[in-house]
Amino acid sequence: MASLKFSPTSLRRVRRERGLGLRTLAAQVGCRHTTIGHYETGYRVPSTPRLAELAHALATPMDTFFEVAE
Repeated sequence: MASLKFSPTSLRRVRRERGLGLRTLAAQVGCRHTTIGHYETGYRVPSTPRLAELAHALATPMDTFFEVAE
């Protein structure tokens, strides 16, 4: 059965489409820019509340940050 997993590349793509730098996005969600970098490289996975904050800051639905995992 397929499941959903966090997609680091989707977060990076949306952030860049919105023209935001790591530091700007981090300031909007209340974390360090290195944390956003870790999310975008897949080193860390954001919590559900943090994903909601990211989605709000980037004006995109939360499901944007997920992909189907086989």
